[in-house]
This record gives sequence, C-alpha cells and structure tokens, in this order.
Amino acid sequence: AIRSNAVVYWDRDLVTGTLSNQRVISDPASLTGARCVTVSPDGAPVYAVARNAATVVYWDRNPETGTLTNQRLIVDSTNLNGVIWITTSPDGANLYAGTLAADTVVYWDRNQATGVLTNQRVLSGPEIINPLFLTTAPGGAHVFAVTQQSGGGDAVLFWERDPETGTLSNQQRLEDSLLQTPGSVTFSPDGRHVYASARGSDSIIWWTFAYGWPTWVEE
Repeated sequence: AIRSNAVVYWDRDLVTGTLSNQRVISDPASLTGARCVTVSPDGAPVYAVARNAATVVYWDRNPETGTLTNQRLIVDSTNLNGVIWITTSPDGANLYAGTLAADTVVYWDRNQATGVLTNQRVLSGPEIINPLFLTTAPGGAHVFAVTQQSGGGDAVLFWERDPETGTLSNQQRLEDSLLQTPGSVTFSPDGRHVYASARGSDSIIWWTFAYGWPTWVEE
C-alpha cells in the first residue's frame, strides 16, 4: 500500500475465494512507498519492495495461518533507488528487482531454507532505463524486463539466466513501432510466445520462437 506504507493480507477461503481476517504490517521507515509483493515458490518467505525507502523487505510466512513474522530488510539507496518490482525465479533460487530512479536490475541468491538474500549483483547500462516490470520465463532460463525511455526507445530486454548461479548475461532487446510505453510482459504456459502490453499505442505485441531460443519472429 503506497500511501499507508504498509503490506496488507488476508486469509482466503479455498472454496469461495472470500477474504477475511485482515492483517496489516505498517512500517513508515522501511515500507515507504511499498509497491510490489511476491511470495516465494515454496510459499515460505514473502518479499516486498518500497520505492521511496529503497528497500527490499521480507518476512517468514506461517504455512498454517499465513502470518508474517521476523521482518528483515536490505537497504541500498544507490542501487535500489526507486525500486518498483520484484520477482523470483521458478526454482526459488534467486530474487530479481527493477528500479526506476537508479535504472538498475538488482538480484540476489536466495537461501531456500531460510529465505535470506545474499550475493547482491547489479546490472546497469544505457539500455536499462526505467525497468519497471520483471518476470522469468517458464523454466527459468531467461529473465525479461520492460523499459520506458523518454523520447522513444521503449523495449523489452531479456537476459540468459545461469540455472546454477542465477547470473544474468547476454542482454538482448525486442523493439516494435507499437511498443510505446510498455507496462508488462508475460508468456504462454509452454513458453513459446511472449506478450507485451503497450499503453502508448493501446496494443498487445507478441513474438514467437522461430529457430530456437532466443531468435524471435514478431507477429
């Protein structure tokens, strides 16, 4: 919750979907401008980013009650300035974040027993401008981000991800004349197609594998 500097959560009825038992974690220091929350693939830790605090905040999650406890945080006013999005790799081994002010993609190794984040690494460069949405491809072999650049140059960037270390390399770029002010990117379940939304042109743009990853044919 951006304005209340909080993370809010509920119990959910698995049959009806009804939400109940609202709980709030409010922290004006560490959750200032809280923007994005994600749950690790194993359902244990929960992670959040706070844009104005330049933090990644995370908690242990009780699997029976959903209660969040044992708050921990990473603060980096340089590399996490304006952090807006986080996502985990499908195997739970890494956490990836995108920032608006620092123009970085930041990522960590994740201890799958404790959820603790270590070994911070930072990607930056002339093409990594406002990476405001990140996601991993099915299977976790690639990480994608959408970037918005004033004066044009909006794009979908993607990297190869090392399955052993989580390291990102071999940055590549997808562009299109209709890819104006992109907001998000997602995949078909089989991973053969990638779709991007473009608010500036009221469009959905997608690409298809042609000769094997990562060669693309636009459709």
